[in-house]
Amino acid sequence: MEAKNVSVLIVDHEESTGASLAEHLGSDYACVMVKSADEAMLLLAAAPFHLAITDITMVSTSGLPLCKLIRESYPDTVVVAASRTDNVGSAIEAMRQGAFEYIARPFDLEQVSGSIEHALRWRAPVSEPRTLSHSAGAAGSRNSLPEDHRRFEN
Repeated sequence: MEAKNVSVLIVDHEESTGASLAEHLGSDYACVMVKSADEAMLLLAAAPFHLAITDITMVSTSGLPLCKLIRESYPDTVVVAASRTDNVGSAIEAMRQGAFEYIARPFDLEQVSGSIEHALRWRAPVSEPRTLSHSAGAAGSRNSLPEDHRRFEN
C-alpha cells in the first residue's frame, strides 16, 4: 500500500501539538486532525482510518475509552497512544485498552514516524498466502514434505 493512501486520524486537544503531528506526517500520509474523542468517534463512524494517534490525557475525555472503542468497533484501525505521562502504568493501560504503541510527549518526531511505520507494518494484511515448497518432488505430493513431517500423515 502506498503511504499517501494511508489515512491517519490525529486526536489531540492541544491544537498546536495535533497540527505539528499533521504537518510532520502529512508529507507521507493523509492526515485528519480533531481535538476530541467525540469528534474522532464521529469521523470513525463515517470513514475508515488505517491508523489513529490519540492523546490519552485529554481535558474533556480520556483517550483510553477511544482506544477501546477503536479496538472493538474498528479492528482494522491501529491505535498509537500518546501522553505527557511517561510512566509504565499509563503505557500498560493504553495497551490493555487497545493501543498497539505508546509514545511519550513531548514528541521526538522521528520516534513518532518509527512507531507509525511499525504499527502499519503490523496492520498490513498478507497479500498472498504462504506456501510450503521444497525442491524435491512436486508441490503437494508426499515427497515434497520434509522427512520428519511425513510421519504425521495418515
